[in-house]
Amino acid sequence: MASLVKQYAVADAAERVRLISSNFVTFLGIIDSHIDGLVYLIEREKASNRRGGIEDLGVRVQDNKISDITGNTATNNVLIRDALMGCDFSNGVLTGTDREEEFKKDAFVIRQMRLDYKLYNAQLNSLKPRERDIFMSRIESHAPLGDIADANGISVESARKCIFRIKQKLMKQVVMYMEGSI
Repeated sequence: MASLVKQYAVADAAERVRLISSNFVTFLGIIDSHIDGLVYLIEREKASNRRGGIEDLGVRVQDNKISDITGNTATNNVLIRDALMGCDFSNGVLTGTDREEEFKKDAFVIRQMRLDYKLYNAQLNSLKPRERDIFMSRIESHAPLGDIADANGISVESARKCIFRIKQKLMKQVVMYMEGSI
């Protein structure tokens, strides 16, 4: 799991798209478990530095442009998986940790992973329904080409070409978005 995050941190746009496509079904689960692990590490780091528990983090959480300053509400928000994604690290959430920069880097990589996944999924949803069904059966269930061809009344070669064409189209579109070309 952590290796995917590490790979993602140094990958160019094309490699990030490949990582999303090859891990499509488990991608968000990997992100969520990494977030849980990051929150746990921050909690342990705070406790080991005698700064108290997570209640003492004194964070400012950004959630749909609404800010909670410190207190129990902010504490609860930090514990929500998505809250860490929008955490404003400039307001002291990591003060007192020995690995502040490492935690920040992980959180920002995870945030980018989630944004890229949403972008990839949006491009999938823009496909024609039949193309989307063919492609999704391949990336979600890793269905054999023969099964995909039979289910759609096409030849195995047509199914292979369709999947290849969609993969190339998605790669091009998503990379262009990631690189800011579109």
